[in-house]
Amino acid sequence: MRYLDWYGRILSDTPEARAFKERKYRSDLMGWQVLTSWWIFCLLAGMWLVWGTDVVGEGVGLRIGITVFAIVGYTLAVFIPMLIAKPSRPQD
Repeated sequence: MRYLDWYGRILSDTPEARAFKERKYRSDLMGWQVLTSWWIFCLLAGMWLVWGTDVVGEGVGLRIGITVFAIVGYTLAVFIPMLIAKPSRPQD
C-alpha cells in the first residue's frame, strides 16, 4: 500500500499541480490580508471616535477604559482567531 501512496503522490506532483496550489494559497492569503486590514481599519475608526471627537465627553479615564476594552475585545474575538485561520503554504 505504501508503494501505491508513494506512486500516486509522484503522479500528482506535477509543475502544474504545484503552480495551482501556489495560486490558491496566494488567493487565500490575499483574502485573509484584506479581511484583517478591514478589522484593523474598524478598530482605528472606533479609536478615532473615542479620542478624536467629543462623543464620549471629557473623561480621560472613560476613554482609556473604552480603549483597553476595545483592544482586549478585538484581540480575543478577532485577531487570535484570524491568526489561527491564516492560510499555510502548500506542502510539497
